[in-house]
Amino acid sequence: MGVLKNKKVIVIFLVVLAIIILTYTQYIAPISFSIESVNWYITDQMEFDSIKYMYTENFPDPDIQYINEFAELPSENPNDYMKVFYNIKVKNKSLFDVVGIESLVDEIYKYKDRFLYSVSSSHTLSNSVDRFSNSMIYCDLYIYVAGLSENEREELLKSLSLKLIYKTNFWGTRTENVNTKNVNRFINSPYIED
Repeated sequence: MGVLKNKKVIVIFLVVLAIIILTYTQYIAPISFSIESVNWYITDQMEFDSIKYMYTENFPDPDIQYINEFAELPSENPNDYMKVFYNIKVKNKSLFDVVGIESLVDEIYKYKDRFLYSVSSSHTLSNSVDRFSNSMIYCDLYIYVAGLSENEREELLKSLSLKLIYKTNFWGTRTENVNTKNVNRFINSPYIED
């Protein structure tokens, strides 16, 4: 009789544990985001022409998140601007596929006047993540950096939080914020490393 009672307790414990694990991985936190690294590079003339286009002929573009709406850009020198890619690792622990992820700048804690605009990679890439898999997504920013040292640039890159909006067919749309303050890997290159 005692052995049967112990088996029931063990079975009940395992069922409760399974329910807790499933609730956490499938409902509370099915998707996790972490910023792996930041790529950055100083813009060239062609990239600078694109920045000017975004603020003149193409303004306002509904696919662009304008952080500062300058009447005129702060400088006409292409070397005064930097393009940044936040490389965000997405881990899908869910039974369901993520069908889309949008990345936006949520809050800027320092140097707000230096940020121009942001482009979510969902405008150029299919940001879907299969169930039980990992993927990388990117958030692009253009920043005015004239007069800043390399340390100040790194501080600037750690001074914001990103809002990631993801959608699954089962749970619908959800939002998660990711802070950039713990990023320690800065890559001075336009080439993204996985």
